[in-house]
Amino acid sequence: MNRDANLAARRPKSIGIIAVALLSVPLLLTTASAQFNTGFGGQMRLPQDDFTWTWGDRSSAGRGFEDISIFGNEEGFRCDLAGKLKSGTRISRMDVREIEREIRSSTYFIQAAANAMNNLDAQRELDWASLKCEKPKSDEEDQTERDER
Repeated sequence: MNRDANLAARRPKSIGIIAVALLSVPLLLTTASAQFNTGFGGQMRLPQDDFTWTWGDRSSAGRGFEDISIFGNEEGFRCDLAGKLKSGTRISRMDVREIEREIRSSTYFIQAAANAMNNLDAQRELDWASLKCEKPKSDEEDQTERDER
């Protein structure tokens, strides 16, 4: 009988925690989509021009030696992903190399990089990260600029 009373007492707390978690999911998705402009079906809609996305502590971005450094391409963008893990991280050098390999081998480089950095940030393992993507100018655009000068 005492055991049943304990279960009944714990149940409302569990329901409250689950309700809070479910109600906060749309807020988290809205926040992520503001930076990453997610489209339907989890497919990312990329900006039209150059862009930079950041994770972690933006004030310390670029400080210290990078633990993560990858170059990649997607939809005409040339991208550079750089990041540093927090000191005392549980992620090994081999784990970092595996993450880099998975991002590099993905057909969707930008989406794979964003997902990996989101995961590391959520696990509180990431000090900072930055994904800088640029669209190279075509020869026609360069010629037009020269003609205007």
